[in-house]
Amino acid sequence: MNNARSVVRTALLLVFAITACQRSVPSRLSDEDVAAIRNVTQGWAVAMRIGDGGSIGLLFTEHALEMPPDGSQHEGRRAIQIGVEMTGRNRTDFVAMPLETDGRGDLA
Repeated sequence: MNNARSVVRTALLLVFAITACQRSVPSRLSDEDVAAIRNVTQGWAVAMRIGDGGSIGLLFTEHALEMPPDGSQHEGRRAIQIGVEMTGRNRTDFVAMPLETDGRGDLA
């Protein structure tokens, strides 16, 4: 009888350990999240077209690194702002076209 109880206890402990160690999968982005991301993207594109470095800079941290297509490198919020102001004026051809927006939990 003690042997049977020992086996049952071990099995229950094993099931508990396996269940406790499983991670839950974060949910997909909501429609509201996707819409918010697309709104920020469109606002970024408008700010780029008019050379609004201040608005662009707010999207970056102090330690951000931006590498625009011209091969230059802007490190930090202020450098990114200046870079946009110097190169972004009258860029009426600038368009942002997000093809897909996806993510899970707080990662997009």
